[in-house]
Amino acid sequence: MLATRARHLTEAAARACRPWVGRGDKDAADAAAVAALRRAFAKAPFRGHVVIGEGEKDDAPYLAPGERLGPERGAAMEVAVDPLEGTQLAANDAPGALSVLALAPPDSFLPLGRAFYMEKLIGPPAAAEALSLDAAPRAVVGAVADALRLRPQDLRIAVQQRPRHEALVRALRRSGAQVRLFADGDLSFALLALRGRAAARDAPIDLLWGTGGAPEGVLAAAAQRVVGGAMRVRLAPQSAAERRRIAQAPNLRDVLGRTLGPTDLVRTKAVTMTLTGVTNGPVLRGVRHDPDRAIHTTETMVLRAGSDPQHVTTRHEASA
Repeated sequence: MLATRARHLTEAAARACRPWVGRGDKDAADAAAVAALRRAFAKAPFRGHVVIGEGEKDDAPYLAPGERLGPERGAAMEVAVDPLEGTQLAANDAPGALSVLALAPPDSFLPLGRAFYMEKLIGPPAAAEALSLDAAPRAVVGAVADALRLRPQDLRIAVQQRPRHEALVRALRRSGAQVRLFADGDLSFALLALRGRAAARDAPIDLLWGTGGAPEGVLAAAAQRVVGGAMRVRLAPQSAAERRRIAQAPNLRDVLGRTLGPTDLVRTKAVTMTLTGVTNGPVLRGVRHDPDRAIHTTETMVLRAGSDPQHVTTRHEASA
């Protein structure tokens, strides 16, 4: 029941984005997703407390940490959410935009406050002992390749295409690894890396590496608590102001500079998570519209403790 209700929430957000896909207005798409998720939560049988939201660092519409969603009655649930992961992807009708929600019991998610960035190294279970944020890239590539029984030149590493990653990309290529550069939407590549080659639909991703959004790091940890995999992360403030905010936050000052694992970010395996495609991507198909029959079709991945990942295709009346 909880998984079905959660799926309805991300389906509503994804469908609300659809009219804005390809129209070049990422904030309008994001606002539509946020508004739809709030409306859908009003009908949920549980109370949501947002701990992890996404959007403040980009001055975009977002569900703010501390916000309460849903009816006053019902079981209390913590919420980690990104109504539109990959706003620029949706605006450009580029692959990989998603609506993402994770629910867990109270006191499950590490509150990040206004910590916006996180260094991440994510891979499949077999790579767990080989992952290090302190070792040289060549050493990590060699250790991960050995752990996965691959040659370094067969290792495929996803890195977000940003100036801050130019040295990392050069080092990875010098090590012999293949680098898959992507523009936005690192959560899809985190999922691919966590699940490993056995779950790859198309070209596999063995590692996700680099500095990206901290909220997406918690969402990746929520997925890891269900599907397994390995990750090492570290808060990576990109400005003196962000570093000061973290140092002054009572719950974060002790983790600044520390390498963290998924259990530091998400304290329970009792996670229910849904991801609905907005545009076609490496993990999910986007919202499809059949104008002749006035139907929207969505594809959602449902992750919940004790179950294998489930892909659910749903048809909706376009006016509903």
